[in-house]
Amino acid sequence: MTKGFLFSTAYVLGIVACLVGTTPQVRAQTSVPIALTLSGGVSLGAYQAGSLYYTSQLLRENPTLFQTKLLTGASAGALNAFFAVFEICAPPASGDTHKDVSSSEFYRAWTGFEARELLAAKNSGKSLFTREALSQVSHRLEEAWKKGLPETCDIVLGISVTRLQPLTESSRIGFSRQGEKINLRIRGRGQGRSPLLTNYVNPTLFPRALLLELKPEDDAQNFAALRDVLFASSAFPLAFEPQELRTCVSSDSETWRHASLPFQCPTEGIRADRFLDGGLVDNKPLALAEKIARGGLFVASDGTIRWREIPVGAESQNGLPRSSLLYLYSDLGSHADFKKPEPQIPSALENITDGLLGLFFQGSRNQDSTALLEQSPALENQIASPKNLVPRLGDPLLGFFGFFERDFRVFDFHLGLWETRKYVRETLKPSLRIGTKSLGAALKLPALASPLTEQRLACLDSVLDGVANDACESLSDKGFVKLVRVAAKRRQAQNSDFAFLAAALSDEQYEYRDLGLEPHEAWRAPARIKTEAISAISDLAAAQPLSERWALGVGGPAALNLIEPLPVESDLTLTLGPQASLRYSALTSASEYGRTRMVAGVGIEEIDRWFGPAAGAPIATPFLGFEIEPRSWQARFLQGRFSLTAGYKFGRAHANESCETANTGAYEHLTNCLGVVLRPGASLTIVERLRLQAEFEIMPFQQGSQTPWRLHPSLGVQFYF
Repeated sequence: MTKGFLFSTAYVLGIVACLVGTTPQVRAQTSVPIALTLSGGVSLGAYQAGSLYYTSQLLRENPTLFQTKLLTGASAGALNAFFAVFEICAPPASGDTHKDVSSSEFYRAWTGFEARELLAAKNSGKSLFTREALSQVSHRLEEAWKKGLPETCDIVLGISVTRLQPLTESSRIGFSRQGEKINLRIRGRGQGRSPLLTNYVNPTLFPRALLLELKPEDDAQNFAALRDVLFASSAFPLAFEPQELRTCVSSDSETWRHASLPFQCPTEGIRADRFLDGGLVDNKPLALAEKIARGGLFVASDGTIRWREIPVGAESQNGLPRSSLLYLYSDLGSHADFKKPEPQIPSALENITDGLLGLFFQGSRNQDSTALLEQSPALENQIASPKNLVPRLGDPLLGFFGFFERDFRVFDFHLGLWETRKYVRETLKPSLRIGTKSLGAALKLPALASPLTEQRLACLDSVLDGVANDACESLSDKGFVKLVRVAAKRRQAQNSDFAFLAAALSDEQYEYRDLGLEPHEAWRAPARIKTEAISAISDLAAAQPLSERWALGVGGPAALNLIEPLPVESDLTLTLGPQASLRYSALTSASEYGRTRMVAGVGIEEIDRWFGPAAGAPIATPFLGFEIEPRSWQARFLQGRFSLTAGYKFGRAHANESCETANTGAYEHLTNCLGVVLRPGASLTIVERLRLQAEFEIMPFQQGSQTPWRLHPSLGVQFYF
């Protein structure tokens, strides 16, 4: 998920386009057609779900004012778009107008699992995460699907997916396609019947349409195909396994020119391909929404807005006027830009990794929407894309941070709900109008049935807006209160960096329940996350062919550091030099200046005694001490440490001397000593694997006029466990 997610009023705010301008952008119609366009952002889907929950309730409360006709989504946005179909279309259960937030699939899907459940299938050898939690969600949705939707529900769902292998087509100019759009029409057929699911395409238009294999009247198979599309659109590389889809591409042939509705894949044209996250190529499916609406929606003779049976091309002149549609646009990558207090000049390598590659990647993901606005700049007046103003907990680590703690997603869900409700109350309702006609008084605001949710929102009011109430004090969930205070600190400091967030959570003595950390251990969280991530990467690497195992095992942790240089909880290092050394280190404390580690190990000198002509055993030196990791020495590819250890050297001195004196010079004195050893040193680790180390060894308590000393440079490897 990104990385920023939904904005405070990402969807509802779209209405402002026609509300606050002097030139009305929406025709005076009995109802305003709405298109929800949802980007992806990994765990930030929880924030988007909270905002969408309130938006969907608002749309349900005002059926004569708003009419939801279209939803498009990528990645997490595709999942939320499908959840929205049920929230907007489904009738209230048991006549209850307002259901509890916790019973909504928006809430259950994003907060109903813990980190250990997501990382459960470590030995599958196909991905870092399991889809087990999402599979449970799909089972619930299938049951709701079978119960049916009202016949008034007629929605088109557009989903972005990415081919694992590009599809090469034959044409006069020749091209390949990797980003794909799957457009499906969902029509309710009443209670007790599954909705009608069909491909919503025109097979004669170019580029040729991609169709999902759907079978008339086989509702179970059709739902399974739709579920697989959602799995595919959210299959972030490595995190989730690519999803196989059975599809076909229309062509300029007699078969397609004379095909009848509903359009289906001919048996000979079906192919099975694997697909990935739709957000990789098109993470802002605004252009997809505009294309579907322009070709499919029209105003019927009775003034209602309907879908054509077959969408038409762009040249059609009798469709729905572009200015009639409001795009409620959720771009989870947009958020408040907090400036760093001390701007740093990036290195050449950072210019490449953060700059050029970042611009290329983001540009490719957003190119469709960018091109659309360049061609039709007036369309911007109908698009809502406000920024998220309160930092979300799921933002760090490319949007994956929220997956490591369930309560982070619970908080982000309520934050999305809170920011959307705040906007609707304070901005939308007072200013809503169509043309010169004010509609604010007619706008019904939804009520929330959950006392706990209201209490949490009131706590947000108190801390973030200064509303005088005792909601935080009376709230039983003290962990939520701590997260609210952390959000306030981040907003006040205008700092959304991961390090700042981790420090704020540590200061609050936050209990990481999913990670198994007590409140006083909150400072360990970054290292524990690194441990869990490396463990999953190692398990995945172990299941790969030998030729790929090493690359993933080494490259995986290095890739983590590209995102955020996190510390490791413990490591084991083997170095070789004048003295071979095996050492273990464990994290013991952390502060804003750096981290300290306990270190223990043993050094072995003169190993050749075991193999050479000289008799006797090598010299062993067990040692104990500590290491310091200055924060300024921790970078993406290089990690530095200072160390100080003390040990006892078990040499074979003669008579009453501490060291052999057969040779002169302080260096020779240290050849075969017996006694206490002190070793200050420094080390530099490259991509947390290759370790360069230098220690200055001194024996301060030796007899004689000279203090034995020696420099120990060494080279080795570092392992995690």
